[in-house]
Amino acid sequence: MSPETRTCPICWSQFTVSPGNAHKHTYCSGRCRAAAGRRRAKNQTTPPATEQTAAPPTLPQPAAIRDCPHCGNTITIVALLTTVEAAQPQLPIASPEVIPLRRH
Repeated sequence: MSPETRTCPICWSQFTVSPGNAHKHTYCSGRCRAAAGRRRAKNQTTPPATEQTAAPPTLPQPAAIRDCPHCGNTITIVALLTTVEAAQPQLPIASPEVIPLRRH
């Protein structure tokens, strides 16, 4: 087996890994491995609690209200880069005319 070339996710430099140790090496050096550990530790720490109460999360605001080109009903358009959970769509229950979209 030949040596494998990888890119360090910290400094983006190319380095080679021998086939026997390929499962062990993600970083090019101990310095980059330590930097990654510090980043992980920083992301895992929780900020100190403050005495102020946290503001409730804001729901996405409607971007526009339009008529549906297929059925003519009024629809509300929410930001395009939102999740279904955040948009909280209200689907009519047991309506044969409505076919819900499916997530893939």
